[in-house]
Amino acid sequence: MAHGATGMKSMLAIAMQIAVFFCFAPSAMAADAVVVAASEDAAIHRVKAPELDIATLRDPFESYLTVLEKKNKQRRDASRSRDASRASEPLEDFDLGALKLVAIMQMGGKRAAMVENHEGKGFVVRKGSYIGRDNGRVVNITERNVEIMEDEFNAVGEIVQRKAVLTLNEVNE
Repeated sequence: MAHGATGMKSMLAIAMQIAVFFCFAPSAMAADAVVVAASEDAAIHRVKAPELDIATLRDPFESYLTVLEKKNKQRRDASRSRDASRASEPLEDFDLGALKLVAIMQMGGKRAAMVENHEGKGFVVRKGSYIGRDNGRVVNITERNVEIMEDEFNAVGEIVQRKAVLTLNEVNE
């Protein structure tokens, strides 16, 4: 008898599973249908990722300071480019530190100055002459010095005007 009771319990358990399946199966199938419909809606509403040009992206392993220095060098080179509408003057090939003021003279009511390069070759400059690599221009010649306005980069990387002065050094002989 005990054997028959376990058989009855197992049949009862199977009947319960069948009843549960038929009772809850339609809602489970409906849930599957909702998931399928939701995935179809998601497929319709996909957002396309933007196309990337890998060649223009910054190297993530390169220091930002290196990138900034490259940009500033490009700006500096661009600012040093001379106006194509005028002829290049010989003193534009020299840094101001490589030039030495050796004489100032008065000619016809206007002042002029004699500047030497590192080889000792002399050049005459007047107000308005271009001098130096940073688009320097002579703005004033006094009795003792030549004032020059040239382009320079500030801390932000913008080009600003800077005043430079070449001073006449007297030598006692």
